[in-house]
Amino acid sequence: MPPRNHHTPITHLEPGKPPPAHYYAANLLAVIGTVLHRYGDLLRPDERCFGERIVALPASAQRLLARLIGRRGPLIREDSLAYAEVGDLQSALAALATAELIERDPPATAVVLCDLLTVRDLDSVFARELNGARRPTKPERVSRILAGVPESFLRWRVRRAVPWLRVCELGHLDLYRLLFFGDRQQDLTTFVMRDLGVHKYEPIELSRATRLFADRGT
Repeated sequence: MPPRNHHTPITHLEPGKPPPAHYYAANLLAVIGTVLHRYGDLLRPDERCFGERIVALPASAQRLLARLIGRRGPLIREDSLAYAEVGDLQSALAALATAELIERDPPATAVVLCDLLTVRDLDSVFARELNGARRPTKPERVSRILAGVPESFLRWRVRRAVPWLRVCELGHLDLYRLLFFGDRQQDLTTFVMRDLGVHKYEPIELSRATRLFADRGT
């Protein structure tokens, strides 16, 4: 359950209506701020620095990061990012990259890169290799591409068409979630369920005296 104190804002959401612009970022900051306040003495310097970098981000970058951490898969296409609350997307991406919270165009295998592409993308990017193929399935297309395009060249061609990124330091984020929620099953969607009224939780006063983990060996 999400503990409630001055770090954890409650916003009453209505189904079908968008939340306030800073809603998802505020939930992320609730987790980060609470853990820094409650467990700061137990965190290693790199773990504490992770949270402090998020707190120091400009609002647009915080909003984008809150959205990115909910995405699935090891890589995210940059052209799939369309969040009205972020505003200047390129500025937000640059801030996250500078803070080393995302890596743009990180190394990836040819198979993973091909998986990022739709069938239409594959037909466009690798038109030469697929020329003459009669309506192959996507796996058949990928097999043909992998057989005919060196991996370094494949990466270059995909990068020209579809830039990608990955979120960094997810292990640190997982630790913050564990310390905040008390288990590894809950994530930021817990706030959404609470604020929609789907789940109701009793408020819990948070302090170092009442924290679940007294030391790193707990």
